[in-house]
Amino acid sequence: MKNCSVYKKSLHNSNIFMYSGNTLFCSKECRQEQMEIDEAREKKMKFG
Repeated sequence: MKNCSVYKKSLHNSNIFMYSGNTLFCSKECRQEQMEIDEAREKKMKFG
């Protein structure tokens, strides 16, 4: 069974959105949230 990486809800019989390899999301918006988190984390690491 596959689950959304953010909300942990089941993706059974649902559209699945992917990002960064095998990371699964329940919606475009959910995927975008994770992309923004990753971008902020990357900037913080880069610029301190």
